[in-house]
Amino acid sequence: MNRNASIPARWRSALLGMTMAALVAGCGGGDVGMNTGVALYTTAPAGLTMTVGESATFTAGGGTPRYTVTTSDASIATVTMSGVDFTIKAKAAGLGSIVVNDAVGASFTVPLTVK
Repeated sequence: MNRNASIPARWRSALLGMTMAALVAGCGGGDVGMNTGVALYTTAPAGLTMTVGESATFTAGGGTPRYTVTTSDASIATVTMSGVDFTIKAKAAGLGSIVVNDAVGASFTVPLTVK
């Protein structure tokens, strides 16, 4: 007996789509526009002090994925993003900030001091 024969094709397609969306969301797929229900956050401390040449990696979460991260001054520190993790590399002494943004514009700023 074919169980799918009693389900119209348009309903099978819709059901498959909803199932896939639930699976992607459940595994942290980070689909743009799917709010996590948690405020945007980062594992970086509220204020970060680094020494020249040091690197540190942190994680962004909450808010609405996809995340971007920027530095206020690339001569003081650079930042790269890979998935939900971002790495800060201290380049020169000075003051700056690292800003994490989510897909809908929420932001989290980490003040940075490089010695």
